[in-house]
Amino acid sequence: MIYPTGTVFADDEGKDPDSGYYGWYTDMSTGKRYFYDRDGQLHYGWLRHQGNWYYFTTLGNLVEGGYRNIDNTNYFFYNTGELAAGTYLGLHYLDENGLHDEEHDVRLIGHGEVTIYDRDMISDSLYYVPSRWVQKFVKDGWELMFYTSRTYLEAPDTDLGVYYMKYKLDTTYKKLKFTDGEELVRGFGEYIGYALGLYDENNVQMNTMWQDAVLIGDLAEIPDYYDSDPGFYFGILCELFWDPETTGDLEEAAPETYAILKELIQ
Repeated sequence: MIYPTGTVFADDEGKDPDSGYYGWYTDMSTGKRYFYDRDGQLHYGWLRHQGNWYYFTTLGNLVEGGYRNIDNTNYFFYNTGELAAGTYLGLHYLDENGLHDEEHDVRLIGHGEVTIYDRDMISDSLYYVPSRWVQKFVKDGWELMFYTSRTYLEAPDTDLGVYYMKYKLDTTYKKLKFTDGEELVRGFGEYIGYALGLYDENNVQMNTMWQDAVLIGDLAEIPDYYDSDPGFYFGILCELFWDPETTGDLEEAAPETYAILKELIQ
């Protein structure tokens, strides 16, 4: 049962709210989520919690999954209830308040069709990238460029055969170019490494992570053409770190590299 008033406190997830905790509460009979403030009252309206924005209706229900018009403004919420902010949703850039910033939308190059799948892949990839890095990308004058009429940007011969690279970081003109939104996880990883100065000669943290290259090669393909490319390597590391299906494997195989990544990019 949900108590809209009184001194009842909710706990973490699905326990008895009479236990005296405050915070998140899930009604196990309906699956709806709520948040109790420290005074024991249901939270309504906007909530800033652990760096993310959430919104609760007048009944205290957490808004989840899709667009919601609030005070005549449309906002997008992930299935987790987090407001999409400081990120790209499809071709649109949403600022730190979740508002569409047309000036920084994805730039389209070519006349190819942009499908719903393309848009979803961009959104899904950027979901994993911490918003502080996406905001820095935009603030520092970088731009996403989607080459809609191409399937790859370079295709070198490697020990794995022809390797089709579907993203490229252009540090001269501050562009992250791509032909497949799914590759933006690696692409943003490479950008973050560049922004951190990891590719500078004799960078201690990068040299430490290089020592795990053989172990990383067991988790992800690294063609010989790129096996001395720090940007390619760091992009791989970021993808392994952010992907919930591989982050545990990365931590087990290369704990020191994992610890460095956690410190640098989380």
